[in-house]
Amino acid sequence: MDLGKLKRSFIALILVLGAAVPAFAQGRDDVLPLPEIIAAVGERYYGEVVAAEVVAGNDPDLYYELRLITPAGNVLRIRIDAFTAAFIEVDGRGLVAAQKPVAVQQ
Repeated sequence: MDLGKLKRSFIALILVLGAAVPAFAQGRDDVLPLPEIIAAVGERYYGEVVAAEVVAGNDPDLYYELRLITPAGNVLRIRIDAFTAAFIEVDGRGLVAAQKPVAVQQ
């Protein structure tokens, strides 16, 4: 799959998920949009999000599951609460190397 086709597929995925999230949320208006979730991932990890889906779970009720390709070519699986953007779980090879340094506040 060429890079242009991959980007178009990803944009289509974002549009589909944006339309689907309110249906999954069962009337809740506080579901965060996918671009906001991707921005939160970008603040913590180096790499590019290549897949995302909305998952209805037990706790939390709804979360995003994303796949991130790191600069080293590893794949991270990231689960984020759809309502709070709290990171639930991150796993995959190269996880530590993909983490961005934490800014120290003074």
